[in-house]
Amino acid sequence: MTAPRHTAGPASTSPALPLLVYATVLAAAALAVWLSGGGGAVVGHAADGGELATAAEGTGPAEASAPDPAGVRIASLDLAIDTIPLGLDDEGRLEVPEDPYLGGWWTGGANPGERGPAVIVGHVDSYEGPGAFYGLEDIPAGERVSIDREDGTAVHFRVERVERHPKDDFPTTAVYGDTPEPTLRLVTCAGEFDPTTRSYEDNVIVFLELEGWSGPS
Repeated sequence: MTAPRHTAGPASTSPALPLLVYATVLAAAALAVWLSGGGGAVVGHAADGGELATAAEGTGPAEASAPDPAGVRIASLDLAIDTIPLGLDDEGRLEVPEDPYLGGWWTGGANPGERGPAVIVGHVDSYEGPGAFYGLEDIPAGERVSIDREDGTAVHFRVERVERHPKDDFPTTAVYGDTPEPTLRLVTCAGEFDPTTRSYEDNVIVFLELEGWSGPS
């Protein structure tokens, strides 16, 4: 699997979307093949009272083939957005959602719940106001992020840490490098806005670890 490139150029060809995510990287090396994990799970309870299959210690469980993500929920940010699939453009760069109120998940990586890092990107704002991932930089460690999936199930993650990097120093390996368990990265923009390039100077990256799964609501 080859990580997508991130560039510091315009985030969108539309003048209505002066945003997102791309950073120049020194190398987009071949990282690791996505593997399905093993191991069992224990059954607990989700915060909303539903059953939650939680990750065991060590590598924990992973789904060999997880359903596609349909949305992201973060209760502390009052955030609930839909997601769309994203591929690479002709220059090998990760695409960006045209709609500033949608998140986009990278189809070349793991689906949330599979072994390896799932990557979801979103606009921080647009000329109309806050975007899909507005406020993401302020999410605290330990906060739950829930990924709703096409089959009605959800997979839940906990925030490990939040990092901010200049776009010309994007941490490609940390974001896209293989992990022995299901992980999640949320990416958006931050810093000063450059009206010439219609792009922010920095990226915010939220690193999350698996908490567990819950069934259809």
